[in-house]
Amino acid sequence: MINRYCVEALDRSLQDIMNINAPFDGKIMIMGGDFCQVLPVIEKGSRGQMISACIVRSHLWATTKILHLRQNMRSIHDHEFAQFLMRIGDGNEPAKEDDMVKMPVEIVIPWEEESSIKKRIQHTFPQLENHGWDASYMMERAILTPKN
Repeated sequence: MINRYCVEALDRSLQDIMNINAPFDGKIMIMGGDFCQVLPVIEKGSRGQMISACIVRSHLWATTKILHLRQNMRSIHDHEFAQFLMRIGDGNEPAKEDDMVKMPVEIVIPWEEESSIKKRIQHTFPQLENHGWDASYMMERAILTPKN
């Protein structure tokens, strides 16, 4: 998610360039994101600083029309995992201290050492060298990490 100050700077720039006092110079802006998943990154920032940097805290949010996408395409064949993701996003999944969510044992691959990275890639992307350019192959797989 982009910091709200970047969006506000774009808004002011468009208004200045076109000399029109309307949000984004009256242009339609399409932004995408999942507010349940990712907050803007504020280096060494507190949770409050990250939340205040969200677009929802901007004065522009009042003029925003929100379209909701309700179906998680990555988990369309795994209803249980989709429900787990929704519980996390809605804040209904039990959390430990520092808002850490305990992952179900059946979906976690334990860290064993540097070779774990290769094992994860081979497990998630079997025969990657033969399918690396196949869009449908790549869209059906993902490695989720706490930090990308």
